[in-house]
Amino acid sequence: MANKGFNKSTVTFGTAIANIRGISFDQAAPEVSVHASTWAKQSFRSGIPKNSLTVDVVGGSTITTGTTGALTISFFDGVATGSTAATPAVCLGRSIKGSMNSEITTTLRFARTA
Repeated sequence: MANKGFNKSTVTFGTAIANIRGISFDQAAPEVSVHASTWAKQSFRSGIPKNSLTVDVVGGSTITTGTTGALTISFFDGVATGSTAATPAVCLGRSIKGSMNSEITTTLRFARTA
């Protein structure tokens, strides 16, 4: 059984984002090749980590691509990443979808700008 730790979690971007269905936080670093042309095997190091956040919302959102502001994520159970802030942040994408006999949902994608 799930711990329902997501319930009552909040995301603010200037103001609270309403009707949140899901939050996805991702931290990834690109691979950087550091091998020389004479080496028999390739060697890699981790690049600079990139954090991104995706928020799924039921209904629409007035947040548009390119909007910047303070972004704060607070997971209700305090476990996952606890409370996370990405300031300043930018909205990198907004996707709205719906299907027959179903609700409209919006996906917002954010990343830190500095």
